[in-house]
Amino acid sequence: MNKIYHYVLPFPVSVNAIYQVAYKRIILTTKAREYKQKLERAIENIQVENLGKARLSIQYVLFAPDNRDYDVANYEKLLTDCLQGVVFDNDSQIDDNRQTRGQVDPANPRVEVFVQPLGKACPK
Repeated sequence: MNKIYHYVLPFPVSVNAIYQVAYKRIILTTKAREYKQKLERAIENIQVENLGKARLSIQYVLFAPDNRDYDVANYEKLLTDCLQGVVFDNDSQIDDNRQTRGQVDPANPRVEVFVQPLGKACPK
């Protein structure tokens, strides 16, 4: 069995809040840009191994700050985009992508990321 890498990162921004239209172009919102900076700082403080071109299984476990209803699938996009080039080369390497709702944790909202190489490389 391949090693499973575990990272604890800040709770992500929903896909519903990451894009806006400005001057007929789609751009990241201020909230999304701030999250990307926060995530970059968090990644600097942990050891992250780049898994290169390996095929991957990724699971995101979301520990929300409150009890509001939310769609767990809406929190994957910006997080995955931010991990690209850091944990893996390209998000097209992800063969198995899962999002799971964890417990509410107002004191420490976060996403726990579990990455497992599947033992084969992506074709060029």
